[in-house]
Amino acid sequence: MMDIDKGIVGIDLTRYKLKLSITENVTKILENTNAELLQKQIRYEQELAIAAGIQKKLFPQKLPQNPHIQIAASNIMARSVGGDYYDFIIKPEGQLSLVVADSMGKGMSAALLMTTVRAMWRSYSTTGSASPGQALEMINQAIYPDMKTAEAFVTMFSAVYDPETSIFEYSNAGHNPPIFRPALAPKCTKLDVGSIPIGIFPDPEFPSGEFLMQESDIVVIYTDGVVEAMDKNDTLFSFERLYSLLEQNHELNAEGIKNVILSEVDSHTGNSPQADDITLVVLKKTDSVISNQ
Repeated sequence: MMDIDKGIVGIDLTRYKLKLSITENVTKILENTNAELLQKQIRYEQELAIAAGIQKKLFPQKLPQNPHIQIAASNIMARSVGGDYYDFIIKPEGQLSLVVADSMGKGMSAALLMTTVRAMWRSYSTTGSASPGQALEMINQAIYPDMKTAEAFVTMFSAVYDPETSIFEYSNAGHNPPIFRPALAPKCTKLDVGSIPIGIFPDPEFPSGEFLMQESDIVVIYTDGVVEAMDKNDTLFSFERLYSLLEQNHELNAEGIKNVILSEVDSHTGNSPQADDITLVVLKKTDSVISNQ
């Protein structure tokens, strides 16, 4: 009987040692796996930080200065990198070219797409005498085959302002229509001359619109992140609210208008997480540079 008991004890001890060995092996595997995942996460965050730094440098480091037009601009990304973009170029003839764009999606894929579009816009906007609409057509033709495969698209608002003639020429590729607030008119209007987003069809035409900017005229260009910013009840900031803010604050300079809008968006969202990139560009015609209000 005692031999049987010893045998049972021996078997139980062997099983215990086996279980202990398995547990130790599993623990080591989990520790190694966690260490590998941690290293991958660290590398990913390092690469993301590098990408964010590069993308930040692609935005204008200094806004153009002109005694006849004030410029204010801001970009707030929802993630480390994003798909919103704005840019300014002074052409050899002295005209100011500008663009505000928004690529489909968020994060790294949107950032890569926007980087490609940025390079094309800069190329077509600095050479030749292409109108904003013609520049959009050339960008679409060049990038459509790749975007068709990726099932992606980009909205763009491109414009050229001539300080000699005060003519503002523009074209809209499916972007949120910017708001134009004439100084001599009682209400705002939308700048919606244009066509569909970049990358939808191979050969769309992008007509250009133009108008003469008068003293104190204002143009506000923005992306979805402004009007679609939501509060805790999922209520949108809305175009109507943006429109109303411009009406109430049109006497401020460009920087002041930009700051009021961003402050109101921030107040509206409160502690709600930012769902989309926010880009805002404000232009105001003036005969002299006015200090910020």
